Amino acid sequence: MVSKDNKARIVEETLVPGAVVSEIARRHGLTPQQVFTWRRQARGLPRPMAIRRLYRGRRNFDGRW
Repeated sequence: MVSKDNKARIVEETLVPGAVVSEIARRHGLTPQQVFTWRRQARGLPRPMAIRRLYRGRRNFDGRW
C-alpha cells in the first residue's frame, strides 16, 4: 500500500517537464497505469468513458474517483 504522501511525491515527479511516467513508475515498483490513475485523481478528472458506461444508471455515481 502506498501512502497518500508517497503518491503525491510520485505524481509530483511526473509533472516535471520531460518526465517519463513509465520510467518513474518502474523506479518505484509501480505500473504506469497506477501512476496515471493517481494523476487523474489529483486533477479531479472523471473516470475514463469505459468505466463510466459500467456505472451508467447508478444514482450516486458522479463520474469521479
